[in-house]
Amino acid sequence: MGHRDEMTASDQSVKREGRAHRIVEWVVSWIQPEVNPQAVIYGIVIVGSVVAAESVQPSSGWRDVIATTVVLLVYWLVHAYAAIMGERFGAAEPISFKAVQATMAHEWGIMRGASLPILVMAMTALLNWSAIRVAEAGMVAAVVSLTLVTILGGIRAGMRPASIMLQGLVGVMFGVFIALIRAVLA
Repeated sequence: MGHRDEMTASDQSVKREGRAHRIVEWVVSWIQPEVNPQAVIYGIVIVGSVVAAESVQPSSGWRDVIATTVVLLVYWLVHAYAAIMGERFGAAEPISFKAVQATMAHEWGIMRGASLPILVMAMTALLNWSAIRVAEAGMVAAVVSLTLVTILGGIRAGMRPASIMLQGLVGVMFGVFIALIRAVLA
């Protein structure tokens, strides 16, 4: 019998727990990166807002996925461009390619924040959900993402449970604002 055959149920459980822990750590680092975590919040709020506005026009689910992705890419590029130009005006020096790369990487958190709602929309479009359901899934994913980010931020900061819950409610409040965008435009 080989070593693999001799693994006990306890060993397998520890292995699964280790894998689950690594996945959770990866998800947390994705939605709360060490560098520029506020960009993730921008990405989540903007994607939710774009989807809410987009959802009031009859279309297809894939059109909404593509339009939302393009809008977020443009937003990321404009945000990076504004940061680059702000540094240029402040330093009164020419822009280097290395500085552009660094700034674009720094602002990539916007796309990280937008990625889960866009992925949810793409998956629901693949399942041939109606455009309105694809948009609703994207908005729900944005609200859940934002709430999760605010809760994880509170946990990382060592806040008390009541404060963490209050912080989570702020994420839900932004979800209400996203729903209001849709209601106003409908």
